[in-house]
Amino acid sequence: GASIDLRAQEWEFDATLDAGVIYTDNIRLEPEGEEEDDIVYAIFPVLMLSKDGDRLEANIAYRPEALFYRDTPEADNVYHSGNANMTYTLVRDALFFDAAATRYQTILSPESTVPTDNLPVSNNRADSSTIELRPYWEQSLGFAEVLTELQYTTISYHNVDEEVDDSLAVDNEQVGARFYLNNHEQGDGVAWGLEYWRRRVEYDNEEVLPWEFQRAGADLGYWVTSSMRLFVSGGVETPFDSLDDPSMDEDF
Repeated sequence: GASIDLRAQEWEFDATLDAGVIYTDNIRLEPEGEEEDDIVYAIFPVLMLSKDGDRLEANIAYRPEALFYRDTPEADNVYHSGNANMTYTLVRDALFFDAAATRYQTILSPESTVPTDNLPVSNNRADSSTIELRPYWEQSLGFAEVLTELQYTTISYHNVDEEVDDSLAVDNEQVGARFYLNNHEQGDGVAWGLEYWRRRVEYDNEEVLPWEFQRAGADLGYWVTSSMRLFVSGGVETPFDSLDDPSMDEDF
């Protein structure tokens, strides 16, 4: 491993490298009596870059995973995984912007054999990319805390095996919004809160229906101790059996 501290720019760089030889007695995760063994040569480097500045906090990591099989060379592959996230302060102690990007290998069907990592030869894993954007206002008003946020997320799938059902890897976009105003941070006396939440998901496949959910509610209670709050809450929300209609027709 190595570490380089770039203090002038407030960036810090780290790198590690792992390599090994792995023996497995069931390379394809077959049932008992049908197992195949193999030896796998693996290389796992990790590159990390981070910044903890006055207005910008950022973390970037890239983790390629190279696997080379002695008896199954057609399965040789380099899997690219990584993530990047940052928070930028637009207005100190009030207005912020979050952004994140992630690429990793994900399970496609929980009903099929589930490999826990990339080592087994399987078509039940595929690359997926996620991008998230979140501007938000979070501030203490003295008498209460307030949060207003918007969220946008897009998820895309890559390198999906041709034999896999298309409905298991559907690109989608998610849009959400949230608002709350409460005095829960005070920790004593009367406690109250107001909250609204909305989320919509649309899929890049006409056979998969979009859905939308809303909830609006309030709570009222009091602090019995500094760590125990008793409260009642209620409101309206979208019925779970009719997510194609986001109207808030159900009480809770």
